[in-house]
Amino acid sequence: MRHARASSRRSQPPAWAGDAPAPAPVPLYAPAEEGFAHPFKKIPLSLTLVGLCLYLFVIFSGRLGIGEIAISVALVGVFVAGKPLRLPAPLLWLGAFVLWSALALPSALYKDAVVDSVIAWGKIWLIFFAMVNAVHGWRQLRFLCAFVLLLHVLYPVRGTLMNFIFQIGTFGRYGWNGAWRNPNDLAAFMLLPLSLALGIGLVEEHKRTRFLALSAAATFAFIIVITQSRAGFIALAFLGLVTLVRQRGGQKVRVFATVAILAGIMAVAAPAELWQRLSGLKNVTNTEQLKAVDTDGSAEARFGIWRIAAHIINDNLVAGVGSGSYKLYNKEYALTIPDLPAASYGTKQTHSIYLNLLAETGVVGFALYMGLIVSVLMYSRQTVAKLRPRAPRAAVVLQSLETGFIAFFIAGIFGVFHYLPMVYLQLGLMYGFTEAVDKGSGTFGRRSLRTQAA
Repeated sequence: MRHARASSRRSQPPAWAGDAPAPAPVPLYAPAEEGFAHPFKKIPLSLTLVGLCLYLFVIFSGRLGIGEIAISVALVGVFVAGKPLRLPAPLLWLGAFVLWSALALPSALYKDAVVDSVIAWGKIWLIFFAMVNAVHGWRQLRFLCAFVLLLHVLYPVRGTLMNFIFQIGTFGRYGWNGAWRNPNDLAAFMLLPLSLALGIGLVEEHKRTRFLALSAAATFAFIIVITQSRAGFIALAFLGLVTLVRQRGGQKVRVFATVAILAGIMAVAAPAELWQRLSGLKNVTNTEQLKAVDTDGSAEARFGIWRIAAHIINDNLVAGVGSGSYKLYNKEYALTIPDLPAASYGTKQTHSIYLNLLAETGVVGFALYMGLIVSVLMYSRQTVAKLRPRAPRAAVVLQSLETGFIAFFIAGIFGVFHYLPMVYLQLGLMYGFTEAVDKGSGTFGRRSLRTQAA
């Protein structure tokens, strides 16, 4: 009898499956029974995936110095794999943005800055292209998700925690190095892996995998807290609230308990300086009280830079001043605007993705970049709607990624990090997840529907 029950359990359909009659499974797109458990087993490796993982290791660790070689290997792998090339809407929108930035070169005042920026954007397009063509199946996707989370833990998270433990920071704020040196950027970059780990932790049945995912999510949230980034904290609160509101039925109780525990840990562990910084936000609506927002004058300086950016945008509304040249224009325009705080002078960034896009590329470039963001969200929304009736657990993870994506660009209201390759690696991962679960949705079985409804 015991043997019969064990055989019955083994014959149950996959944990990530739907109740619609499914055609014969397509191995590359059929999610494994264990969901996200054992991500480093039975990986169908490809040249593109190997090159991309090597590139990820190089940029996270800062070692080897072969980033360009690694991404070149990934690109070669795309063309020799014999699979149809993917040129999805987000990739086309980003390509149009890069082309528009290049067209501004003849009229640019600071041509060297524009050339350098356009070359950098071209490289970002190639990285994004490799990313969206790297994953061809559930097991590759599962491996890549786990690999990205592991790299976050081993490098920026570990480094920042060590700086926190040994009190190596600036005004009580902590970062790491490289792309994660700035605490505001670090906080923003933690939002996407946090949303991935949280989504996995909410639906994964394998206990150890669920524990590891939720532990990673808690650690990413703690890193955001110790950066003392107000934008990061606002985005984190948005992520937690929306995650809770979006859940249905019995799942909401589990999510509420998870979010409440994480919030409690953050409240206890948060440094006192964070609450002082947040308390200053009550003065942010009055421009005459900006000095009271914080002791280091960063809010007042940011508002001064936004005033400069507004003048630059007004004078260059359609085409902007040229990609990569805002800092130089900030230095010039600051001399013509009265009553600016001292910290607003010089070669400063806009401290806002959206003001930076408008100032450097005009309304046309801004619209093209927004097309990139909206196209990713639309595809995600359509896929979630398709998955929810028959594969709600996969829909939960995708919704969590989507919420993290929105939270990231909420943080972008107060920071400039859209020109860093890390953004598009994580964006490509989200698109790859959407593509994999969309194409594989027909092979999901029944058990997840019953689990979700319970």
